[in-house]
Amino acid sequence: MGTTEADARDGFGDSADDAPGPSPELVRRNASFALEELTSRYRVVEDLHRVYRSVPFAKIGSKLCAFDPNRDRYMNVLPYEHSAVKLSGGRRGDYINACAVQSGPRDLATFSYVATQGPLEGTIDDFWRMVLEQDVAAVVMLCDLVEDMMPKCAKYFPLEVGEAFETESFEVAATSKDVPFPGVERRALRVSEKRGTATAAVDHLRYSDWPDHGVPDHCESMVRVSRLIRGRYPRSRVAVHCSAGIGRTGTFCMIDVALRRVLGSGEELRGAEHAEGAQKKKKKTSPTLKNGKIEGGRGRK
Repeated sequence: MGTTEADARDGFGDSADDAPGPSPELVRRNASFALEELTSRYRVVEDLHRVYRSVPFAKIGSKLCAFDPNRDRYMNVLPYEHSAVKLSGGRRGDYINACAVQSGPRDLATFSYVATQGPLEGTIDDFWRMVLEQDVAAVVMLCDLVEDMMPKCAKYFPLEVGEAFETESFEVAATSKDVPFPGVERRALRVSEKRGTATAAVDHLRYSDWPDHGVPDHCESMVRVSRLIRGRYPRSRVAVHCSAGIGRTGTFCMIDVALRRVLGSGEELRGAEHAEGAQKKKKKTSPTLKNGKIEGGRGRK
């Protein structure tokens, strides 16, 4: 974490909803352009399905990382080697089930994501090492610890202010906590190396309105989570995870890119440019459209 940003973020300060952005007139023109592109190019849902299916999952010849039963939640959800995040400081090797996802061309190239699975009990230390090494400013958690009576993610952060949470190599403390709107818990975390000097301030947003194998009841909460991230970290790296790190994770990244493109861009949109860099770079990422609504990927997520 860069020291300037980290020192400025021990607590939340002003609401990200009030962060300055492009002029209302520019937002209106961009939104109108995007709507015209959508209605003129993709008149029916099947057209959107066709365009989605035409995008390759990865580059030709891409290889998947080898399955590690101790560090992969599912044996069929693995990163591609060309986009896998590598750890540099761990004694257990450099592997973690996570992908670097670029946001897109031109004005979209200023921020990026780390798309990852929900930590396992044995990978919590690796997760926080990744957060520090990748200079992650915020973590967006899109699943619950348990869903439908099935464990989906290990508890890897303190739930309450003052609660002590330690891993083999790190101490994680919550310095503040609030509920910016229903369905979202926000914590300011301080992550410190036990045997070193590295430290970082990381915001954690836990979004609980998106059920496994389903969709949120209302899209407004997801839009507001994206707005929090856009307003607070317009040029930072954000880690996003659900359980497997595919369906909900990939869908959120694409929605966030679209909202940044239409609502948060400082430039006027003049041509149809797909943010291909924001395609989730894991096998079987498949957010789909059903009855006009975005749904999470097939299978586990």
